[in-house]
Amino acid sequence: MAVFGALNMQQTIEPDHVEAFTQRKAVLKEELDALQANVISLKATRKATERRIKVKDLPEEQRFTQLSTHSKHFVDAIKMLAYRAETAMANFLRESMTRADETRTLLRELYTTEADLLPDLKNKTLTVRLHHLAQNRSDQSIALLCEELNQTKTVFPRTELQMIFEIGKPENNGKEEI
Repeated sequence: MAVFGALNMQQTIEPDHVEAFTQRKAVLKEELDALQANVISLKATRKATERRIKVKDLPEEQRFTQLSTHSKHFVDAIKMLAYRAETAMANFLRESMTRADETRTLLRELYTTEADLLPDLKNKTLTVRLHHLAQNRSDQSIALLCEELNQTKTVFPRTELQMIFEIGKPENNGKEEI
């Protein structure tokens, strides 16, 4: 189309030159018309094509396979464990919060809060220092949760490091942190 539009007669207007120019322009116009007809045909074909295909209509080698029930049960078990752990933390937090319906919101905020991991190999501890939350009362509730978690004396997997949870950044008393 650009070639057709850009084609101009550069020579003088003489019958031989005009005839050649007209023939060239006619050939380009025929090609352009054929291409436009092809585009219209392809658009009609695309419009007639179904947007969704049923799995039963796919060839056997292209059909989707279902997850094995073993892996689904394993993933479901992990989800259930995570939900139970969150529920236990929410139940603990309900006792210290004035609005019990906000416990899960506070836990979601806790899950996205940044933390510093401070290993101390000499004392065999791994301190998880949570950054302060948006509100002081949230910090106080999470501090109580940290105390409760510290009482479990949890050891970080595949190490001998006992996990210590705390919130905020206490004075380092001149000690350099790792």
